[in-house]
Amino acid sequence: MTRLRPRHLLALAVLPALLLTACGGDGGVAGRPAAVTLNGEAVSDAEFRDLLGHFDEDRDFSEAFGTVNFSVLPGDAEGRLDSAFVAEILELHILFELMGHELDDRGLEVTEADIEEGRTAWTSAIQSATQQGATPEVITSLTEAPEAVVDWYAEGTARARVLSAALEAEVETAEVTDDDVRAFYDDNPQFFEGLVCSSHVLVETEAEAVEVLEQLEGGADIADVAAERSIDPSAATNGGDLGCSDPARFVPPFAAALNEGEVGEYTGPVESEFGFHVILVRARGDIFDEVATDIRAELESQAGPGNALGAWLEEAVSSAEVSISSRYGTWDAEAGEITPPEGPAGETPTLVLE
Repeated sequence: MTRLRPRHLLALAVLPALLLTACGGDGGVAGRPAAVTLNGEAVSDAEFRDLLGHFDEDRDFSEAFGTVNFSVLPGDAEGRLDSAFVAEILELHILFELMGHELDDRGLEVTEADIEEGRTAWTSAIQSATQQGATPEVITSLTEAPEAVVDWYAEGTARARVLSAALEAEVETAEVTDDDVRAFYDDNPQFFEGLVCSSHVLVETEAEAVEVLEQLEGGADIADVAAERSIDPSAATNGGDLGCSDPARFVPPFAAALNEGEVGEYTGPVESEFGFHVILVRARGDIFDEVATDIRAELESQAGPGNALGAWLEEAVSSAEVSISSRYGTWDAEAGEITPPEGPAGETPTLVLE
């Protein structure tokens, strides 16, 4: 089955619809073949290149757009765009066109109110990019995006929202059994190998850590003690629970305690740059009991209404008839992606915008 790459689904949430206006006609302009023909409907090469022109004219924006959404950047030669960057734009175009076709088939319309919500969502997308660590320069470029791009975004977001609502209304959350949860854990060891599940209490002095250790060994609950005494800001809400993580994420003294501490026993005081810790290693090796609840929630999410649009897109891409103009590459039906054309040996292939 075709599997959409993560960037495709990310784009639906962040910048999902920059290409929805480039549709219609016979696809050919001045003898050129269509940019793409999708289930018998053509997107003209001239209209697609007009869209690419927005990225060429505002290089700061296109760089920011690529940084947030794509695996490649547009390049820095005026009048040229990196062929892989163009291919990823066209891949998104195919997804958005498929959504438009489905709305037409269902007799569903995108209203002005839907589009206005899409414009509001542009701000939310920028905020999301900020939270994900995008640089101030990227955020500024996204904020100052060409008005035409914001319009396309609003239209595309509206299409995704309307279609998603229709699909979600048709889906009932499937029951996830204990066997399903166990099978996911057993079949995906790469997600769980090397993780250690732990809790801790962080205090300022070694003497305080000794007091905490005595409390815990005397039968006190670590969540209660962490909520009361830990200087870790998150302890008030999570009771010192650090979840299941790779020890390498932590500073060396803490990581060593996670790797060496006996499961079910308290370790401490452990000094780090943050203070003194008392640590409980809850599980190491077989952590199924620790992660089962999270696995169940994820499986229910995948099988439920919230994943309806993503599931529909996977099926739609898998069954679509797609033909790509050779100037943009070739369509890999199994992967659901475009392989961009190759450039001369040792050179990055680029598309000349004529």
